[in-house]
Amino acid sequence: MDLFDAATLTADGLPTAAANAPLAVRMRPATIAEVAGQGHLLVVGSPLRRLVEPADDASRRATPTSVVLHVGTHKTGTSSLQTFLRDENARSLASAGVCFPPGYLLPALHSDLPLLALRPDFQWPARLRFPETQRPSWQAAAAAHVRAQVTTATAATVVYSHEDLSYVRSDDELDRLHALLDGVPVRVVIVLREPEAFLRSYAAQLEATGFPLSDDPGSFAYVQRGSWLTDYDALVGAYQRHFGRDHVEVLDFDDAVAREGSIIPAFAHLLGLDRGSLPALDRYALNRAGQHLRLSDDQLAEIRRDLAERHPA
Repeated sequence: MDLFDAATLTADGLPTAAANAPLAVRMRPATIAEVAGQGHLLVVGSPLRRLVEPADDASRRATPTSVVLHVGTHKTGTSSLQTFLRDENARSLASAGVCFPPGYLLPALHSDLPLLALRPDFQWPARLRFPETQRPSWQAAAAAHVRAQVTTATAATVVYSHEDLSYVRSDDELDRLHALLDGVPVRVVIVLREPEAFLRSYAAQLEATGFPLSDDPGSFAYVQRGSWLTDYDALVGAYQRHFGRDHVEVLDFDDAVAREGSIIPAFAHLLGLDRGSLPALDRYALNRAGQHLRLSDDQLAEIRRDLAERHPA
């Protein structure tokens, strides 16, 4: 008897092992959902998953892919939420037909979307750190990256998340963002926080990440009372104009934290995940002071070298 002889099949055609089978047989995953580790290789729509689930591919393709676009705002649990989504990409998200794809500039983040959408003369940390992203070759490659993800996804839902999308307000910016996702149903999720508490937390983050506060009312670093950053009506209204009033959902950060300790359960519920099935969320209390976002000089230099090699001036 070899290891494969020790396995029998269930009524569904899945392998199962006898109680007296060798340990290697009993521990062998029967389905892709049982595979532990290598989550980036197992997300819905990945080449490996397509190979092992060919029958499911056609059925998934029969259902048009939609996009959930989480636009922040800043200081509303975005780092924690994004880490949760990456951690659960091959587990609870995949089981629900949801995919959280990698970014182009930084695989862990979707900074490509605001870098492609925001007007060329607007400066904020991502563009100040990586001015190479304004080169036409980078813009074309990043846009192609996003379009390929949206048009070839086999998941029912693709999630993009980046708080810099809350800077997007003008019609031309939203036109560019809409064009990236053209032809795909989009559901926008905006998370809002009490304005004064937001400004205090946001100011602390800017200072912790090395960006001085500004007296320019049009700056990303303008945090005085009445800042354009807390004009929530303008933010929500802009996305409603371009994606439809019924396609924009607003979550209350303060209420979510008071009830559940985190924004994650409310967002997971929007994706169709059962709140009761979520893992322990205490490890996702990230970036409360902003240091989580600060890249080291070595990290910045490595990213800049990669940009220079792929998109020379």
